[in-house]
Amino acid sequence: LLRAIPDDITNLNRIGDLCVRLNKMSDAAPFYRRAAEVLVGQGFYDKAIALYKKINRIDPTQVELLEPLADLQPKQGLVGEAVDPYEAVADYFQTQKKIDRAIGVHRKIVAMLPGDAPRRFRLAGLFERKGWREAVVAEYGAISSIMVDRGRADEACEVCLRALDVDAGCLELIGQAVGE
Repeated sequence: LLRAIPDDITNLNRIGDLCVRLNKMSDAAPFYRRAAEVLVGQGFYDKAIALYKKINRIDPTQVELLEPLADLQPKQGLVGEAVDPYEAVADYFQTQKKIDRAIGVHRKIVAMLPGDAPRRFRLAGLFERKGWREAVVAEYGAISSIMVDRGRADEACEVCLRALDVDAGCLELIGQAVGE
């Protein structure tokens, strides 16, 4: 059936269910994933979200599949629900030493929550691990602006000093943080 109709959601889901009944959880995941991808292509985000959650329930080792789940949630107005799966995926990528992939996920988090200084610090730390000084300094600049906007000038100055440790030529950042 799948050779004849490879994108049949019903059959993909049934085969996944049969794998689960046979206690072959990791074998079920590709079928559910393909069904979810077809659903996304058809614009049925809520059903795709349900399938990705189903995969996570039956086989939590499929951590990478949390990223497409998290990508879909903001499309359904579930921005807050996307953060935890993104963080789980980013942590997974870090443990796998896939720093570029972790940075990509953290960038998504920061794009959703631009005023979240702790999450920006995590992103800056990843940039620092890669040796991307300009990106580190840019993040510290954003963090110091957040601190200034919140009336926490002392903390903004501390962030600027951290930026100076990374790149002594970023004095412009300090001027921006203190409002000069």
